[in-house]
This record gives sequence, structure tokens and C-alpha cells, in this order.
Amino acid sequence: MFRAYAFKQLAERGKLGMWPAAIAIGIFFGVLHLANSAVQQAPLGEQVGVVLITGLGGVLFGWIYYRWNYNFWIPLGMHALMNLSWELYALGDTAQGGLIANVLRLMTVALIIGITLRWTGAGVKADSESAVH
Repeated sequence: MFRAYAFKQLAERGKLGMWPAAIAIGIFFGVLHLANSAVQQAPLGEQVGVVLITGLGGVLFGWIYYRWNYNFWIPLGMHALMNLSWELYALGDTAQGGLIANVLRLMTVALIIGITLRWTGAGVKADSESAVH
């Protein structure tokens, strides 16, 4: 909820637009994953990988939140399903994961993007992605 709130404040009240707000929030939350004890015990390269992967995930979920007209439940549900599969199939100790985890992650991201474009329209939102509502 905090991420969605912060994203909307930056995008609209801060007048940054969708992409700068999504990138700022993605970086912030990617770096916050360094507080995870499993990440702290990982080698530096894996820590950087975790920050990059979770940061890019934050950008993806910001875009989804925006495209679905700030419907909090859509990115929350997609994030929960991704986390559930990660835990259910024990795909890794940290967000970086291995080959199988990342192939599944890329397939999930492609599915999420496809669903979002299909249901929200493949074109740019009517008010443009950088404009303030």
C-alpha cells in the first residue's frame, strides 16, 4: 500500500509522470530489499542482482498500477501470485533466483504485460503516460 501511495504522489502531485515515478519507486524498493538477512549474507554480485530484479519489478508494478487506473488490487494480486509461486516451488533464497526461476519470472512478466495491454488497451492511455490527471 505504501508503494502505491508513494507512486501516485510522485506521479500526480509531484508531477513527475508515470515513468519517472515508477523508476524512483522501483529503485527505492529495490534498495530496501538489502535489509533482508538472506540478501545480506549473499555475495555482492547477488545483492546487486536482487536490487536490480526487485527494482525492475517495482517499475513493472508501477506501470500496471497506472495502466489499470490506480486499481490497487490488480498489481497486488499479480505480486501475490508471483510471491506465492516463488515460495511454493522454493525457487531461491533471494529474489535473484536461478535459471528456472528467471525463465518462469520472464514468462510471468510477459503474461502480465500481455493481460494489461489486452484489457487496458495496447495504445497510450488517453491522457498520455506523462500527463497529470
